Amino acid sequence: MEIRIWLAAILAAAPLCAQNPVRLRVDATDAPRRVFHVQMTMPVKAGPLTLLYPEWIPGEHAPTGPIANMVGLRISGGGQTLAWRRDSVNLYAFHFDVPAGISSLEVAFDFIAPPDAAGFSSGASVTSELAVLNWNQLILYPQGAPADSLQYQANLRVPAAWRYGTALPIERESGNDVEFKPAPLTTLVDSPLSAGRHYRTASIGNDNGISHYVHFAGDSDESVAVPEDLIGQYSRLVSETGKVFGSRHYRDYHFLVTLSDHVANFGLEHHESSDNRVKERTLIEASGRKVEGSLLSHEFVHSWNGKYRRPAGLTANGSDGGYDTPMKGDLLWVYEGLTNYLGEVLAARSGIWTPEDYRDRMAATAALLDTRSGRTWRRSKTPPCSHRCFTIRPTIFAITGVPRITTKRAR
Repeated sequence: MEIRIWLAAILAAAPLCAQNPVRLRVDATDAPRRVFHVQMTMPVKAGPLTLLYPEWIPGEHAPTGPIANMVGLRISGGGQTLAWRRDSVNLYAFHFDVPAGISSLEVAFDFIAPPDAAGFSSGASVTSELAVLNWNQLILYPQGAPADSLQYQANLRVPAAWRYGTALPIERESGNDVEFKPAPLTTLVDSPLSAGRHYRTASIGNDNGISHYVHFAGDSDESVAVPEDLIGQYSRLVSETGKVFGSRHYRDYHFLVTLSDHVANFGLEHHESSDNRVKERTLIEASGRKVEGSLLSHEFVHSWNGKYRRPAGLTANGSDGGYDTPMKGDLLWVYEGLTNYLGEVLAARSGIWTPEDYRDRMAATAALLDTRSGRTWRRSKTPPCSHRCFTIRPTIFAITGVPRITTKRAR
């Protein structure tokens, strides 16, 4: 029965998927004022239609889509404005009827970037000097079709003299306009973009034709004057992950690093990039580099453990894109726990941390866990390994105290 319902939903939405991609145009020239202007041209067929705003956000594992910041929704087609109705239960859903003879809709709204420097991507992401753009905040999508089957082509206009970085493949650039190649909705949502007036991009390694970059966006020129030895350590991080995992599953990889005291500070994983936000002077001061030393390595490991392979409870029908489907985090202890371990090991093995820094972090972690009362009564759920899988085997070196990571096939 579930298969039939799922297939019926796909067939019902097929006319939306089989035609041209949804054209998404985002004007970010008012980003310093925390305003983004959105326009979408969406192929449709006549009849009832429901558009959804993404609610459950991958990597955040929660219904954090900032629906309250979407304002001024306007839907039109064939020269007439269409009346829409917000669902009385699911506030992320908008219902309306498409009149006969209309094959495409124009959808427009503004997104007001939040000022509060708390939370993840729905927290503060914009200053007068920079912006981090998450596409899930700037789109609507038709209910009923798997996100992988929906093609979107994005066009972005950034403020004059701003530069940008993203993993989303580029079709063409002209002035401060950039047009991206058509991509599945899942890829679009999974490809954040950073931009700013004070911007620097560094190439940190090419492994068998797969390039890696780090993009620094800061609130000042000084903040992005990152020491060259740190760039070298990021290059070694790329090399060390190759030794740990033995393969790469992405086209290329982009670390987006935002340096500001006025945005939410966190790290968020994506398949071909990561969104890393720290205080403005973090990378130009030794103390800041030490405190945040495992941030990039942690999010990089997530590309393997969490994106390429992830707990089933965090997917919809086996893939990303169930933005209206509650996520189940029973296996987040593997998703985050193993990633945290490997991220700290890689921070040391790439030289970002010294062996002593690594041991200090391990001691601090042990002390923290000693005070977690939940560990006295709650057991983690251990997944069966009846199938053939890979495990990570640490070997402690007495000289450095830093685990050497090798892989073996579990029996």
